[in-house]
Amino acid sequence: MSTTLEEALHSGSEEPASKEVPEERKTLLKNTKHVNYTTGVLVGAFILFLFIVLKDAWLSDDAYISLRTVDNWIHGYGLTWNIDERIQTYTHPLWFFLLTGANLLEHNIYFSTLMLSLTVTILAVVILVLRLAPSMKMALFGLAAMVASKAFVDFSTSGLENPMTHLLIVVFALLYFRHQDKKRYVLWMSLLGCAMILNRMDTVLLFIPTLAWTLWQRRSWRTLRTMALSFIPFLVWEAFSLFYYGFLFPNTAYAKLNTGVPGNELFAQGIGYLISSFTFDPVLFLVITAGILFVVVRRDWKSMPLLIGLVLYMIYTVKVGGDFMAGRFLTPPMLIAIILLMRNLPENTVFITATMGTLLLVGILVPNSRIYAINVQTTNLIDTRGIADERLWYVDRTGLLNYTRTNDLSNPVSTYENVHALPDRYYIQMAVGMVGYTAGPKVHVFDIVGLGDPLLARLPAMRQNWRIGHFKREIPNGYVQTIMSGHNQIKDKNIAEYYNHLHNVTSGDLFSWSRMVDIWNLNIGTYNYLLPKAAQQ
Repeated sequence: MSTTLEEALHSGSEEPASKEVPEERKTLLKNTKHVNYTTGVLVGAFILFLFIVLKDAWLSDDAYISLRTVDNWIHGYGLTWNIDERIQTYTHPLWFFLLTGANLLEHNIYFSTLMLSLTVTILAVVILVLRLAPSMKMALFGLAAMVASKAFVDFSTSGLENPMTHLLIVVFALLYFRHQDKKRYVLWMSLLGCAMILNRMDTVLLFIPTLAWTLWQRRSWRTLRTMALSFIPFLVWEAFSLFYYGFLFPNTAYAKLNTGVPGNELFAQGIGYLISSFTFDPVLFLVITAGILFVVVRRDWKSMPLLIGLVLYMIYTVKVGGDFMAGRFLTPPMLIAIILLMRNLPENTVFITATMGTLLLVGILVPNSRIYAINVQTTNLIDTRGIADERLWYVDRTGLLNYTRTNDLSNPVSTYENVHALPDRYYIQMAVGMVGYTAGPKVHVFDIVGLGDPLLARLPAMRQNWRIGHFKREIPNGYVQTIMSGHNQIKDKNIAEYYNHLHNVTSGDLFSWSRMVDIWNLNIGTYNYLLPKAAQQ
């Protein structure tokens, strides 16, 4: 008669009927002790991960770009960056609405943003460890890889959308590998794909191959209909965006893609982004490379759709030139690689232990490792490619451990009392996040890289000494006076005419017929001839 593990745990304190303990019971008790020991190690590893994430918690300057819009919306000034014009400066509608909800619950926007990031991160890690990992060893491996990766830890907070991306990846993989037999599998997979687009459009590349494979496997009109209907929330958002903002894409997309920089230069910069990120965090390189190799070598065909998504996303990242934040765009593919490795690594205890030890050792030996005490004032935090250790750049001002009442970035300096449509002063800035948020609603911020300015985003970037993510624009003569006075004083007649149409869309009556006509013409490029030719290339 066999005894279950649960029965053994409940009867562990009972004396055996005879002085001799049966061999079967000895084996069961030994296995029980081993399970308890492994569980203890797993809990300890999770606590270590949580401790490091809390210790390194911070907010990025870019997060405050979204938070200014959150604050304006909560105070009744719409989904705006500068309250006198409607533009979308956030690339993550889903994360934006979660940030808004968190701030309604906890009115200190600094702590509400950190708490939301930490909550979503913990949820993603718990699901990965307890539900997705095929064994305790693989759960420990996953935790070790995440703890060792500086980029993964850094962007588990930061206020950016990475935590939500991580959670969606984990849940998507869980459904794909464990629940394909469920009745509503296609529906939930498609809804997660829709959520990914709403969280950040370009990360949908991670999911497209798996959804396409699911459609091919089931090949029915019902499957196609279910998938199509699941993306209605995204279509609703796009319809709202077109009506409210006048465009289908965020203003930041026009600022970063409408630069005139040749594709070969961006591609070279994208390769440089990978090199810089892998230097910044070698664990990213080790995990992503190993994930690709093990799936291919072991011919894990079931993992291929996710692997293809990973590769497509990496190619896209290189094509657009990467980012200026080292490692930021690589934490999603790294997490997918961790999931794929948990399926394909050998279960040999010695091998897993050596692998975890190697990752942790590499993570510790990185020059910018969180283990070392670094003098931020003397450390070169931006490399020759313009790629930065963003956390170390801002941690003195926004790090959780550095938070003080005299260094409070939770409330704007100026209040929302007696705010009028026209600003009473202006700032001309490049890093606009914290400056824009703390300045409050009365200040119009001219963002010279165009992220927060609809006209500058559509003008050609300065081609000399450009930095990825920071394509500076020259402010047209008379543009500042135009904003401050409410009357078009732009000297260049063509730009002045283009601005009239653009201003009608971003600041005019939402329901006016002339605005609808301008929305149509701006989106199909009717007025592009008015812009400098370099902007049309």
